[in-house]
Amino acid sequence: MYEILIDNKDVGAHLVKIVEELNGSEIAYVLLENNLENRTLVNQDHDASISYFGEEVFKGTLTGGRFGRGTIRGIIRNSVFYKLSQKTFT
Repeated sequence: MYEILIDNKDVGAHLVKIVEELNGSEIAYVLLENNLENRTLVNQDHDASISYFGEEVFKGTLTGGRFGRGTIRGIIRNSVFYKLSQKTFT
């Protein structure tokens, strides 16, 4: 059983899949109910974690979503890759 926490709160999300590319980024897709609270949630970055029977299997940042009729497909990116992609190092 997967448990998805956003800012340490269970928001009732369901895991679609986790994509891990070799030497690339890691992204998890989750489904959220399309309601006002969740639309507000995906408009800002939030810490997220995915656990499988209490064992954390993915940790990242909820960075947005794609809106559908009744659901929002949330995008959770690996925090390290996400933060590094926003910075310019000289």
